[in-house]
Amino acid sequence: MSKARASLARKFSYSIATSFLLVGVFAGQVSAATFVPGGFEAVEGNSNNNFPFKPTSGQMRYQQFYNASAFTGPLSITGIAFRLDEFVSGPQTFSYTDLSISMSTALANTTTFADNIGADVVNVFNQVFNETIVGDGQPVQDFDLVFNFSTAFNYDPTNGDLLLDVFQTTSGPGTIQLDASSNSPAFSRLYNLNANSLTGIASSTGLVTQFIYDTAPPTAVPLPAALPLLAGGLGVFGLIGWRRKRENV
Repeated sequence: MSKARASLARKFSYSIATSFLLVGVFAGQVSAATFVPGGFEAVEGNSNNNFPFKPTSGQMRYQQFYNASAFTGPLSITGIAFRLDEFVSGPQTFSYTDLSISMSTALANTTTFADNIGADVVNVFNQVFNETIVGDGQPVQDFDLVFNFSTAFNYDPTNGDLLLDVFQTTSGPGTIQLDASSNSPAFSRLYNLNANSLTGIASSTGLVTQFIYDTAPPTAVPLPAALPLLAGGLGVFGLIGWRRKRENV
């Protein structure tokens, strides 16, 4: 075998083996979205509500429980989004100086706020928020009220239902209706117009929600059985070329 061919064989076998190794070790995250209730991405809810973002009192403590069956597997939630009700049109402003959003695996579903919070609670959003979205007064508006989390929440539905916990005291006057659904098995809620109240009023209504998430962190992917054999064969091919080179010296 010529010097050029032997060198090419060694480089080719090294490149192939390295590529197989990299493919086998890394599987990247993928951003995606899911909707609760399921199938409501393009379906209007049967109700509407101004809780918890624009209540008449200007403040609220609010918890929404999402049934674990609404999720197909573990996910890292990086944001949530809601949409205006179909009858809302024109610019709508949401402005807060103390909006706090937390998530956890629900410990319970009682009328006492603190009793429902799981040990894995994460404060995912706590900052000034000022956003104006425009409604078109038509059915099934876009999910334009978006809250991008500063910290992701890793949720595993096998551990229980998902709890969204909202606290705010500065929404200001006026109400803005968001798309909601009532009597859905996918969720329920607990609320109080006094943000500092320890207990709330239970209800079967909830906001139609879009969850923005990443799939589970990268994990090792098993290599197909034939790939190491192929890489080994290419290595032997390169070795033969190297030995022939030495014999010709």
